[in-house]
Amino acid sequence: METLEGIEYLTVQEVAIRKGVTTQGVYGAIRAGRLPARKIAKAVLLPITEVDTWVPTGHGGKRAGTGPKKNRDGEATAS
Repeated sequence: METLEGIEYLTVQEVAIRKGVTTQGVYGAIRAGRLPARKIAKAVLLPITEVDTWVPTGHGGKRAGTGPKKNRDGEATAS
């Protein structure tokens, strides 16, 4: 954690660990404008107050291929 101008910041890696997402997910949220960030030298820093209120969005935690099997018509098949 870094403090600049009285504001506490986290690195992308710290945010990823804190929120249980990948660093790519954090960078994606920054690119999409859902998380504000400051770049200082090579470090990308995010205000801790914004991180605490951010709710990651995504695929809902379901892994691809774990749902019911479907036939060519898109209908669920019997297991």
